[in-house]
Amino acid sequence: MTETHSGAQVGVAHGGRLDGDTAQTPGLFGEAAFDSRNPGALHLSAFRSTVRPGAATGPHHHGDQETILYIVSGTSRFGGATGWRTERAAVEYTHR
Repeated sequence: MTETHSGAQVGVAHGGRLDGDTAQTPGLFGEAAFDSRNPGALHLSAFRSTVRPGAATGPHHHGDQETILYIVSGTSRFGGATGWRTERAAVEYTHR
């Protein structure tokens, strides 16, 4: 959804209206707030992703999208094909 404030367009995604019609990864359910399908967000992704405790997700990538992760609860461990690994706890932001 796009709203106009003081002449500038601002993208707004309401929590109850996220888009679950996205490519899904085993072990992870993602709902898009913004992604490359939205004008003005060609290189930005914002998803609400849910992973059950103890679950592991399948390998996936975010293409040329900038991605910011915010861990709401629990701990997340993730890494990349080049061998980097990180572990993050709740209320930490991660950018990749």
